[in-house]
Amino acid sequence: TAASGSSFVSGYGSRNVKLSYGSNKVLVKVKNTAGKVTTYTINVTRKDGRSNVNTLSSLSVSSGTLSPEFSSNVNNYTVNVTNDIKKIKFDGTLSDQSSRFVSGFEPGEYELVNGTNKIIIKVISQKGETNVYTINVIREDLPSECTTDVVNKALLKGIYFKVDIANVELEQIEDFDPHVNVYNDITVPYEVTSLDIEGYTQDDGDVVEVIGAEDFEVNIPKEVSIKVTSKMCPNYTNTYTLNITRQEEYVPSDNPELKDIKIKKHSDFKFEPNVLDYEIILNKNESKLDLELIPVEGDKTVCEVEGNEKLQLRSTIKIICTAEDKENTVTYSISVKDIKKGMNGFLVVLIIIIFV
Repeated sequence: TAASGSSFVSGYGSRNVKLSYGSNKVLVKVKNTAGKVTTYTINVTRKDGRSNVNTLSSLSVSSGTLSPEFSSNVNNYTVNVTNDIKKIKFDGTLSDQSSRFVSGFEPGEYELVNGTNKIIIKVISQKGETNVYTINVIREDLPSECTTDVVNKALLKGIYFKVDIANVELEQIEDFDPHVNVYNDITVPYEVTSLDIEGYTQDDGDVVEVIGAEDFEVNIPKEVSIKVTSKMCPNYTNTYTLNITRQEEYVPSDNPELKDIKIKKHSDFKFEPNVLDYEIILNKNESKLDLELIPVEGDKTVCEVEGNEKLQLRSTIKIICTAEDKENTVTYSISVKDIKKGMNGFLVVLIIIIFV
């Protein structure tokens, strides 16, 4: 409920808010009759009790033999079949029934071509984390380089993110490894809802296809696939998986207040929270104060000082501080109440003579 004389900023009053898992930041903004906006931030944490199990408990093949023998925690396998095998079928069982297969990457029957056939099975946990099982099915009668050196085919040497939004910078994958196919915990700023992703291939002519690099939601990981098809061995593909999360909206600070004001050679000056006006007695021959301003929000607050030159009796220094949101300001004043008097030189000499 807004206080008497105040009103809610449009879109920031009473409303229903959709909650994501984890941290949710809800803003309530109220404007008074003078136009000052006060922002209340409510941090709502939605507990995440979803399972993160994303493995298979079993995997079997209709022809040939999995090498190595299947284990839930082993993700890469090879199956060798003769040329007369034109189709192969995989059956898999989920370790946790709350998990599921990613659409288009389920166990099933696949047609085979000569050489290497890369079969991808993806399991996504209830919590949204993806696990990838890769099976290279090698059917006889392909050029030797497409059967003996497939580990070095259809590889990327780098991935680069681009977005056409002014003043938005993206973090890149600095430690990219061509043989690592899954990259988790990639984040983009709140302003980014889609990405232009470029994959740089190790072999010229390889074809790159990016799938799913749009419709990013706040705090919800989105799986993006980068499929690379070898030019030399066109039946061989390699897929990189990126889990990308859009960050929450950044809310600039609305607090322009100072935590302290320190004045050199004026140890008796005491700053008090919520007090805006102060008085000071200048030292003799002092025409400017050496001020140290310490904002509550640190570097987020910008302060300007006016009138701190050629100080004299009844001079007033103004300290105007502006919050990070550029909307809220506060002004502190320091008035010269008096100037300390030095002892008369003749009187000092006279006292010394009398003492002698």
